[in-house]
Amino acid sequence: MDMHAIYFCTVLRQVRVEYLTSIFIEFDRNEVLQALENKAMPPTLFNSDRFCKEVNAFLSTVNINPNQVISINRDGPNVMKSMMRLFTEENENVLDFGSCSLHKIHNEVNRATSQLSFDIDGFAADLKYFFKDQALRKEELAAIRDCFDLPKLKLIMHSDTRFLTLQSFCNRILELKAALVGYFVHYLPKKSDRKLQQNARFHRLKDAFSDKKTEGYLLFLSEVLPIFTKIQEFLQRDDPIGPLYFLTITSMMFRLGSRFLLPSVCNKINDGKFDDNTTNRENHLQVIDIGFRTSSFVKKNLSKEEQHSLFLEAKMFYLKAFDGLAKSLGFFNPEVRLFWRRMTVFHPESRKFKSEKDMNAKIESVLKVAVKLPNVMPPEGLQPLVDEWKKMAADRCVEESWGFIKKGEEIVVERLDSYWNKIFDLDKYALITRFVRAVLCIQPHNAAVERGFSVNSATFTKERSRMSPELLNSIRVIKSHLRNIGGISQFRVDQRLLQLAREAHRKYKEGMSIAEHHEHHDVHDSDDEPVPKLSRKM
Repeated sequence: MDMHAIYFCTVLRQVRVEYLTSIFIEFDRNEVLQALENKAMPPTLFNSDRFCKEVNAFLSTVNINPNQVISINRDGPNVMKSMMRLFTEENENVLDFGSCSLHKIHNEVNRATSQLSFDIDGFAADLKYFFKDQALRKEELAAIRDCFDLPKLKLIMHSDTRFLTLQSFCNRILELKAALVGYFVHYLPKKSDRKLQQNARFHRLKDAFSDKKTEGYLLFLSEVLPIFTKIQEFLQRDDPIGPLYFLTITSMMFRLGSRFLLPSVCNKINDGKFDDNTTNRENHLQVIDIGFRTSSFVKKNLSKEEQHSLFLEAKMFYLKAFDGLAKSLGFFNPEVRLFWRRMTVFHPESRKFKSEKDMNAKIESVLKVAVKLPNVMPPEGLQPLVDEWKKMAADRCVEESWGFIKKGEEIVVERLDSYWNKIFDLDKYALITRFVRAVLCIQPHNAAVERGFSVNSATFTKERSRMSPELLNSIRVIKSHLRNIGGISQFRVDQRLLQLAREAHRKYKEGMSIAEHHEHHDVHDSDDEPVPKLSRKM
C-alpha cells in the first residue's frame, strides 16, 4: 500500500504531493501455524485492522498526529473502505471523499461502452495480441500502409485498465483504416497459411473490418470520448484543483447531457442542479446528437434499420454514462454536491461580493467549509475569519487581474496557490492564510498513488525480485523528489548533501557490521546438533 502526503510547503509556497512510504504487510508465521493447529482459517493478508494499525504506526514514526490529517483519498477495494471506517472512528474530523475520481470516471465510461453492440475492448485486445511479438505482421501492415500513402503511424494499443488510451486508439484506427481493411479483408485471406486461417482472433478482426458499422462505432467513440479524456487530464494535475472541481464536473455533465437532453434541462445541469430524475424520458431530445462526422457517415453508409440501431445504442450509452458518473462521483448526493459547490468560493472569480445576497451566500460557504475543518479553524476562530474575509473582499490592494494569466490567445486561471500567495503576502490576513493553505490541500483524486503503482512496477522488476522494502521505499522517495523539483537537472549538490552522503555510507557499513555480528552469534548459540562431516570414499 502506497502512502502520499498532500501539504502546503511554506518554503516553496506551493501545494506539494510527496511520496511517504509503501507499506508491506506480511503474514505472521505464528498466527498461521496457530490457526492450522486449531483447524481454523488462517489470517487474511488484506485485513483492515492491520492496515489501519500500519498507517497509524507510520504516522507516529514521522511525527504526524492523525488528528492533523484533514482528508484521506483512497482506492476502491472493500478493505480500504473498512480501513477508512476504522480510521475515521478514531479520528472523527477526517473527511472521506470515497475512492479516486479517476477510477470512477474510467469505470463508468467502460460500463457505458457495454451498451454498444460493438465490443471495443475485445476489438482492442484482438488487435493488440494479433500483432504482439509478430515482426512479420507489422512489416506487412507497414507495407500496405505505404501503398495507400498514409502517414507512417503505428497502432496505439489500448488496455481497459489504463486511463486516457481509448480515444487515441480509436483515432489511430480511423487514420489507418484503409491499410487495416486492406490487410485483414483482402491480403491475409489470400495467404495459404493454415495456422492463420484457423486463428479465431484473425477471423474476428476480419469480420470487424468487413462490417461498415465498425467505422460508425469508432467515429462515435472518437467524438464522445474527448468529454471524458479532458476531465481525466484535469484530475491528474498536481496543483490544487479542489475549488475548480465542481465547475469542471458540471461542465462535463453539461457537455454530455447536451447530446441527448432538452436545453432547459441542460441549463439546470450547468448550474449544478441535477438528480436521478434528470434523465427521465420526457427530458430527452427527439433526435440525439451522435457527432457531426458520425452522423454524416451513418446517413451515407448504413441502412435505415442500422441507423436506428446505432442511434438507440448511442442514447443508451449517454444514459448509462450520465447516471453512472453522477452517482459514482456523488453528485446525486446533495451533501457531497453542496460541499464541492461551496469550495468554489476559493476561486479567484468568487473574491468580490456582487450583492448582499451574493455576500451572504459566499460567507456561508466559507463558514460551512471551516466547520468541516475544526482542526484548522476552531469554533472561536469562525467569526474573526468572516471579518477578515469581508475585509479582503473590499481590499483595493487585491488587484482584479490576480488569479488569471494569458496563455496563448486565452485567459486562464493560474495555479490557485500562486494566486493566494499574493494575498498572503499582504500580511493582513493571518486566519485566511492558515485556513486557505489547508483548504487547497483537499483534492478530489488519487493520481499520485496511481502513478506510484506504475513506478513500483518499473522499479520492482523480475531482475530485482529480491529487493528489500526499505530499498524500494528509498528509491521511490528519490524519484518523488526529483519529479517535484523538475528533474535531475534541477538537483543541487552542496557541501551539506555531500556530508550526509558520507555519513550514510558509514552508517550503512556499521549496520552491516552489526548484522554480521548478530548472525555470527546466532550460529554459535544455536542448539542444533553439529552436522557431521562426510568423507568421500575413493
